[in-house]
Amino acid sequence: VDRMITSMGFADGEAEMPVSTFSGGWKMRIGLAKLLRCEPDVLLLDEPTNHMDIESVEWLENFLRAQAIPMVIVSHDREFLDQVANKIVDMEQGVATKYDGGYSRHLKLKKARLDAWESAYASQEKKLAEDRAWVNRFKSKNPAGAKSREKAIERTMKSPDYVQKPPRAGKPFKFAFPPAPRCGDEIVSMDGVSHSYKGEHLPLLEDIE
Repeated sequence: VDRMITSMGFADGEAEMPVSTFSGGWKMRIGLAKLLRCEPDVLLLDEPTNHMDIESVEWLENFLRAQAIPMVIVSHDREFLDQVANKIVDMEQGVATKYDGGYSRHLKLKKARLDAWESAYASQEKKLAEDRAWVNRFKSKNPAGAKSREKAIERTMKSPDYVQKPPRAGKPFKFAFPPAPRCGDEIVSMDGVSHSYKGEHLPLLEDIE
């Protein structure tokens, strides 16, 4: 435990302090120390940078990069993911796609993948539209040829090589906040209110109205 405390950056004497006296970032370090003492096979971290200041986030980035334990991290912090992640799993319309690298690299790879997908789909649909137009034009003049072309279209659409329609961005969210109706002149009424921190030792409010 003493070695773990030192590696987590705690100062001498802080080992005896109650956990409740530490900030959110330092509590995260304590939580990680407890986990690592169990010698886990994998770490599952859900929004680990929440409630952490910049110094604590930078410490966490360096700490996680130094670990040899596999990790699965869920985070909204893109810069943090760029620093610690070497694979990104992107979920879109119920389909998971894996990209090598951090978050920024994943964006470039995803765009290239979707651009290629869109191009292949457009080329395929153009060819199918031309074939359908040919069938409609020669259905009466060349029924055998039209029938053959229809079967070719059906085979293409049932083939495992058929390019499915790529996902496209939906409509952006729009939020509207209409003006709130005015309340009365009195919203909260207090009489003789007192409040203190840590029992009665540190009064914050005393007998206010």
